[in-house]
Amino acid sequence: MKKLIALILILSTFYFVGCQWQRINFDYAREAISVAESFCLALSEDFELAKEYLHPDSTPSKDEFQKFIEEIEQENNIRFSNGVALKEREGVRFELGTYESPVYEYKFACEIVVGVKTMTLSFVVRKETNHYSIMNVEPGFTWEED
Repeated sequence: MKKLIALILILSTFYFVGCQWQRINFDYAREAISVAESFCLALSEDFELAKEYLHPDSTPSKDEFQKFIEEIEQENNIRFSNGVALKEREGVRFELGTYESPVYEYKFACEIVVGVKTMTLSFVVRKETNHYSIMNVEPGFTWEED
């Protein structure tokens, strides 16, 4: 009977600690998505503001950002200056950093409407301590679930 009670206590501890851990990550994921959404909205108003959401080691880099945006506009026959509206998010997943490093990376796609055309942008957003930044942004849904 003592072994059964000990087993139940151990399993309960793992369950409650696991739920707390997942709740924290869910909050982080929401904030990462918020950064990507703010980036998308900034594309219609201020490219310099949009650049501020990029990580210093991002792809595209801040130096290549203007060319990157122009290529997307040309390939999709759109103009971000015509307005951007948020539609849906999909495929959110995250990767934890090492035990010593509190770094998280969130991967997801945002479906947006530019003018009257719908398109998808895929993001990798990194959380370091209390700072979020975009590591990678690409047109389309560019990664597969594992």
